[in-house]
Amino acid sequence: MYRYSVDNAITYTSEDFVLFRESPFACWMERLNLENPDHGIPADVGSSAPD
Repeated sequence: MYRYSVDNAITYTSEDFVLFRESPFACWMERLNLENPDHGIPADVGSSAPD
């Protein structure tokens, strides 16, 4: 998932659909992080940054 800089539209990738299928909450958190990176919710300890 990434934001297109020209028109600010969110573009979804095939990995995003797989993530949604596996965990809708994880997909929601990825979108929250994209739309509002200063949301104040810390990442889980030991987790890696999303690709």
